[in-house]
Amino acid sequence: MKPPSGAAGTVVSFALAQVGKRYVYATSGPNTYDCSGLVSAAYARVGIKLPHQSEQIAARGRRVPSGQWMPGDVIHTSGHVAIYIGGGKMVEAANPSSGVRVAPVRGGTAYRFL
Repeated sequence: MKPPSGAAGTVVSFALAQVGKRYVYATSGPNTYDCSGLVSAAYARVGIKLPHQSEQIAARGRRVPSGQWMPGDVIHTSGHVAIYIGGGKMVEAANPSSGVRVAPVRGGTAYRFL
């Protein structure tokens, strides 16, 4: 899949480049990430400072109705955030056993920062 252009492309490309790295709670790179650390590091690449806490990240974005999600949107579920990359998929720092991976979206609410 080709990343989008502009700021969304930068966010998505950065997140995809982290796939395969380890999940470590309370880290934000460059070698390990937790979910909010990955999202905040990706958005920092385009000059957007987000908190390192999933609920606080969601509280700052504009809610996007289902069916209108775009690559770069942040998907929030209770205690977790990920970056939507399109096609029903997201990049997430999942957990210590899975690390940073591309996975199918499993529900949630999307928020836009771009």
